[in-house]
Parts: sequence; C-alpha cells; structure tokens
Amino acid sequence: MHLYGYRIRDRICSRSHGDVYFALRERDGLEVVLKVCKLATDGSASRARREFDFLSRIESERVAKPLELETTDEHEILVLRRVHGLDLSEYAAKRALDSRTFLSIAVQCAEGLTDIH
Repeated sequence: MHLYGYRIRDRICSRSHGDVYFALRERDGLEVVLKVCKLATDGSASRARREFDFLSRIESERVAKPLELETTDEHEILVLRRVHGLDLSEYAAKRALDSRTFLSIAVQCAEGLTDIH
C-alpha cells in the first residue's frame, strides 16, 4: 500500500475493516501507526472517526495519542503516535510467563484501563 506523505515500514495486522501499519511520516520523520479503515458507506460515523474522537479525550502516557485523521477516496486513516514496546502476544508465545512477570503486565494493563475509564 502507498499513502502520500508516509513511508510504510511494516504491516502489523489485517482485519475485515482495514489494515494497521508501522510508518514514517515524511514531513517530520515521526514514527507513527496508521490504521487504514474502509470508508463507511451507510452514512454512519466511521470507526476511525469514533476512535479518533475517543482517544483525543484521553490524557495518558499509556495510551497512543491520535495525531490526525485523514480521508482519501476509499479510506479513513487514523494516524497515531507510535509507542515502542513489546508485542504481548509475541512475547507470551515465545516463553511461559512467570507469576512476577504476569502480575507486572497485568498491573500495567489495569493502569491503562483506569486511564481510559
């Protein structure tokens, strides 16, 4: 996929409603995550618009910051600041989590959920 103004580095995942990519924003070199969603055709508020509005209200270092929402002829692109860290599903698949590591991860997840709610 090619998106003007971004250099795609890697596709993170693909779902029925769209794809998610690691990218570099060319105008300033910022590492970002692009959530590329198909445009809503039924006139409803789009998934990307709802997510952008929701995330914009959250003040937390544990939640990715939305930077902008762009629209093309076929897609809406939610641009998020990239947060570096481990992919939990990959990390857990490679090794069994000991109780201390599990509890540490669980506390961090709970803190993030607290920030959201």
